[in-house]
Amino acid sequence: MKRLPVIAAAALTALVAAGPGAAATPHRTVAHARCDTGTVAADVGSARRERLGPIIFGAGWTGYAEWPGMERLRDPRTGTNYAKSGMYIRRGTIASLAIAPAYRDAADLVYGKGTNGRSVLSEVVRIRGCARRPTFFSGGLVVRGPTCVLIEARERGSRRVHRRMVSINMGANCPQL
Repeated sequence: MKRLPVIAAAALTALVAAGPGAAATPHRTVAHARCDTGTVAADVGSARRERLGPIIFGAGWTGYAEWPGMERLRDPRTGTNYAKSGMYIRRGTIASLAIAPAYRDAADLVYGKGTNGRSVLSEVVRIRGCARRPTFFSGGLVVRGPTCVLIEARERGSRRVHRRMVSINMGANCPQL
């Protein structure tokens, strides 16, 4: 049996963890990610990080455009892939993260929690960071195959919408913003 690299193994573990939790709780249009005082925000000084308005994605979405492990991490039961990218939110931030309507059939976010405390698949995540410190949220995208996903973020009180086109095993074939 061939061993998976550590990063691929960690992503597969996250997929397994996200899959049953998401399956046990129905798909939601909106999920909530709230401040967890037990979560420590790590240093986000990585060169791979990507900012989207009030949100910093720690892994950088561009790494999934040609990520060879995506097909290897496909869940055989559901046919989905899990693209993990933890996010960090500035202290006191209230924001929304959404998949644009044209891409909702291809992908879901898995950052928020349902009423039972388990991760849920959703089209929109309402985010509330901690009041006094940056907040880390674990999660990513669950996709049903190679796709392009437009992710949008908006901070509460602002009309400005920040957009990022994410390529999942599509290379440079996604529309330009």
